[in-house]
Amino acid sequence: MKFPSLPILALWAGLSAAPEWATVEPAPSGPIHNPLKGFRPDRGYKMFSPLWRVYVRWNDLEKCEADSPQRLTSYLNDIAASAPASNVKLVPRVYLDWDGSRDDKGSPRQYWPGDLRRFDYRSDAFLARLRRLIQRMGAAWNRDPRIAYVQMGLIGYWGEMHSPSPDAALKELLTREFLAAFPDKRVLVRTGEEPFMGAGFGIYYDTFAAYSREPERFDQDPGPQVPTWALTKTFPKQWLRAPIEGEVEYNWQSKNARERAEETFGKSPDETMTVERYRRYMAGKFRRYHVSYMGWISGFNDQDPEVLAGAAALNEVLGYRFVMPRFSWTPNPSGELGVRFAVRNDGSAPFYPKWPVAVALLDPATREVRWQADLKADLRAWLPGENWDESMEKWESPPRTYEVDEAVPLPAGLKKGNYVIALAILDAEGGRQPSVRFAMKNYWKGGWHPLGFVGIGASPASKKMSGPFDELIRDETLHYDVPASLLSVKAPPVPVFTPAPVFTADPQVELIDPIRSWSLERRGPNTEITYTQDGPRGQWAVNVGGTFGPDSCLHYSSAYQEKWPPGEYALSFQMRGRGVTKAQVHVADLWEAVTEAFPLSPTGAWEKKELRFTLPKDFKKYPKLRFILTGDQDGIFSISEVSLRFANGSGKPNQNPGSTGGWGLQDSAVVPYGALKAAKEPASHPAFDRVWRAVVAEKQGQAWAAGLRLVLDRPVREGELLFLSFYARSEGELPGKLGFDFQKNTAPWTSSQSAVAEVGAEWKPFVFAFPAKIHYEVGDAKLSFLLGAQAQTLQLARIYLSNAGKGADAQGLLQGGAR
Repeated sequence: MKFPSLPILALWAGLSAAPEWATVEPAPSGPIHNPLKGFRPDRGYKMFSPLWRVYVRWNDLEKCEADSPQRLTSYLNDIAASAPASNVKLVPRVYLDWDGSRDDKGSPRQYWPGDLRRFDYRSDAFLARLRRLIQRMGAAWNRDPRIAYVQMGLIGYWGEMHSPSPDAALKELLTREFLAAFPDKRVLVRTGEEPFMGAGFGIYYDTFAAYSREPERFDQDPGPQVPTWALTKTFPKQWLRAPIEGEVEYNWQSKNARERAEETFGKSPDETMTVERYRRYMAGKFRRYHVSYMGWISGFNDQDPEVLAGAAALNEVLGYRFVMPRFSWTPNPSGELGVRFAVRNDGSAPFYPKWPVAVALLDPATREVRWQADLKADLRAWLPGENWDESMEKWESPPRTYEVDEAVPLPAGLKKGNYVIALAILDAEGGRQPSVRFAMKNYWKGGWHPLGFVGIGASPASKKMSGPFDELIRDETLHYDVPASLLSVKAPPVPVFTPAPVFTADPQVELIDPIRSWSLERRGPNTEITYTQDGPRGQWAVNVGGTFGPDSCLHYSSAYQEKWPPGEYALSFQMRGRGVTKAQVHVADLWEAVTEAFPLSPTGAWEKKELRFTLPKDFKKYPKLRFILTGDQDGIFSISEVSLRFANGSGKPNQNPGSTGGWGLQDSAVVPYGALKAAKEPASHPAFDRVWRAVVAEKQGQAWAAGLRLVLDRPVREGELLFLSFYARSEGELPGKLGFDFQKNTAPWTSSQSAVAEVGAEWKPFVFAFPAKIHYEVGDAKLSFLLGAQAQTLQLARIYLSNAGKGADAQGLLQGGAR
């Protein structure tokens, strides 16, 4: 029988068209210095530390409301100038308040824009500026390649969302604004609760891996605050949405015996790295929580080979680690290049940004890229194992192996010859430079993984590669690009602005700042703090609602950790309780009570309470006014109009014989003298509502013959730094002339500071800082404004004189501006 030849020819043609495949099994590599994972110092270049966490002061980004948004980019240009060349990325956290204290030079660690009131977290003005800053952060940083992730920060000490904690309304605002501002960057928060978790934010938290902060420990012995690690039980899948990171707080570990340092991870980063059982304990925690990177532990000594070896072992666990068991390709492609490979994530966490996996053909001699294309593979889907069993040291659900199978079209004009097929993971925002490396020994410096040979128009002499390969652990040629349009942005000039008033705590006048937020120490499952304007006369009320646990506490901390002097005090406040019928109030030295606890019995109506107590001695740390809410109650406790001061003028401004510093005097004590007509008058000004209007009808023989004077009712010691600030303007066409003198009130009239200023038609702040040249007793010193040099009408406002004490920072006070 004779068969037709056409089908047979067609069958042979089909067989000849089937592509040939070559396969290699790349040998796995050791540890890799890869981006977006590992250890996270605050600054400094070291192995396995490709991230910097940077604290950013709000007033470094915005000096006042009229400031330019260009300042955000110019600031980043300054602090990250060397980062792109080293392939380092930043994790910024913007904050306002370091820890409520002053630095060692006496300057407040407060970084509010100059026209915002310090400690004000709830006014409409603050909330509007908060929204605008977040929007500007997003516009500047969302696509900036130097930014890896963004820590929310902003509220409370260190931007850690405590002291004070944000209320429910502020949490909603922060969630909404950060989601809108950063569609392309992951946002992390310190508090693992709603609405932050529902928004998909990641977590950063301190006391990582501490024995007492683990969920099972907290279930047995709940502490004053619910640690975020305990809340991961409520949100066990959060790591799928955004990174998990934090700090291994060795200070806490070292000074608390209950943390069982010898049973957990030791007392220093070097101990964790070098003691095998400590290192394995930490590795287990990294896997349990799917940690991407970690701080404080990053302080290890990378010059010690033993320590560095331990760090390398832990680095393999942190974040992602992409192992490739198999890679296949078509060595003789025709029209399109076939690529197949298997990949497994042997790390602890996903890779979160949308970065492309690229395939390329490289010149075998020069290693230059002759052609490349992005694959459709999404490395964000390459997940690690789940549910780490710390006792068995293995995943309950091991990491799966992902298969990639793609055909990539080749350009028609590709030059004939032999090429090397290679893979790389590109930095999508950083100029598409090779960045992430697979955990394989097939590697060439520059970020590409050579895997075999491809022939275009001719068969390659060999399909598989046996080397030579380059060292993978750290390739110092890796970098990313920053657009020139960003690098060219310069810092804008600082606009002229009216500084916001600063509350001055004075036991003779008032110690409780009415705008300062209160803090909630939560010991209940659902307690929350809120602020409402439904006080007795429409004032702000501070409310704590929910189910109270043992000793739930609402407390007020002194600004700058200033200590209240010994003496008899009067405390008054309005209180109300709905479902809450018992409470207590006392003063504590940080946490240790220093007064008796006064019992309170709130009712459903506002009721004024007035109490007296004595502070018998100086504080060791700093004072807190604490309202204790006893357990077994469910409802709302509210306070308003809280006031604390010396009782009936008892006590003295400062009874510490070692210093008279720390006080401030407002212009209420100023009086006119000589040929001057002066009175306080209303003023339509956003920063102050009353001004001194001083009229000199005709020029006097001496400038000091007419003016305003303040005689001090307190002593000043030699060497103490005095700070004077005020605002002034002239009503006339010609500039006014204003002199001031701080001097002894009697002969020989010894002066510590004198100056003359020209005053224009617009309001202008004036600030001076100067040391006392001699010791002045009570009533022995005076501050004079000398106005008699010419006929003129001047206005002066917010005259403020304070004593910052010995050793204070004059430059810091001057930079702070007028009060």
